[in-house]
Amino acid sequence: FFSSNLHIHIYIYIPPYMYLQYTKKPTCTVRKRTRKKNVVWFNPPWNDEVSTNIAKRFLAMIDRHFPKGSTLGKHINRNTVKVSYSSMPNMAKIIAGHRDKMLLKNW
Repeated sequence: FFSSNLHIHIYIYIPPYMYLQYTKKPTCTVRKRTRKKNVVWFNPPWNDEVSTNIAKRFLAMIDRHFPKGSTLGKHINRNTVKVSYSSMPNMAKIIAGHRDKMLLKNW
C-alpha cells in the first residue's frame, strides 16, 4: 500500500523575500475497504384479509428469541434481517398460479 501522507514540497526562493511553494500529491491513492452487508430479507406475501402487522410481529420475535448475548444474536438481529412486502406477489396470484399449474398437469 502506498501511504497517502507522502507529499512532495518544493520551496523556491525568489528575491526579495518571496517564496513559491509547489505541492505534489502522490499519484497512487489508497482504496478504502468496503464491506458488503449480509442482509437477509423476509418477504411475506401480501394479503388484504390479514389485518395484523406481520413485519412488526416478526421483528419483535427476532428481538425476543435472538437477544444480544446469544450465540446467534450476532448474526440474526434487526441490522441483518429486513422485512419487505414489495418483492412477493399477493396470495391471490400465488393460488391462481398453483391452480393453473395443477390444471395444466392434469390435462
